[in-house]
This record gives sequence, C-alpha cells and structure tokens, in this order.
Amino acid sequence: MSASRRPTSPHRQRPPTGCAPLPPTPAGKAGLKYREQQHLAIRRGKYVAVNTFNGEKKLTGHYVDILDPKLAVVRDPVVPAQKRALYCDVTLCSKTIAAASSYTLQV
Repeated sequence: MSASRRPTSPHRQRPPTGCAPLPPTPAGKAGLKYREQQHLAIRRGKYVAVNTFNGEKKLTGHYVDILDPKLAVVRDPVVPAQKRALYCDVTLCSKTIAAASSYTLQV
C-alpha cells in the first residue's frame, strides 16, 4: 500500500456480489420500522436540550429558554433547523409566577 493512499473504512466499502443479506436489525426483529428523525431531544428532569438537523422541532407546553438573557416564558417553542436550544419545562409549575419585584403575573 502506498503512503499516499489511506485504507478505506469497512462502512464505505461495497459488499462483494453474492454475499448473504444483512441480518435484521433489533427494530426489525421487534416488528418496528426504522426511521431517522431530523432532531435530537434529550430530557433530564425538567430540563430539555434540543439539537435540530435538517428539520425543525416543536415542543408542547410552557418553557423558559435558559440561553435567553430575558429568561422569558415561551409557549410551544419551535427550534429551527440547524439550531440548538436548552429549556426548563415549567408546564407543571403553579399557574402563578412571582417575579423578584413581588409583582404577580398570571400565565
């Protein structure tokens, strides 16, 4: 092998003709159809992290965008394609939110 040519990954190589078909995936064994999504959303307690790829992701409920300096409550936020977001889920919180100025706001 010459120094200028790198070995290719086994995932990039084409299988030789006449090979046996690949075994079914775990999803296929369970009778499920494999499908890729256009987002990755992870929930840990009341926190939700979202990373979108080619499509957008809509969350349902009331959230506080932790990366927004205003820390405003957002209803049903939409994370656009190719973006990331970090939210705190306040949907299950009390309907009354008190601010530091002792002003009470009904949501």
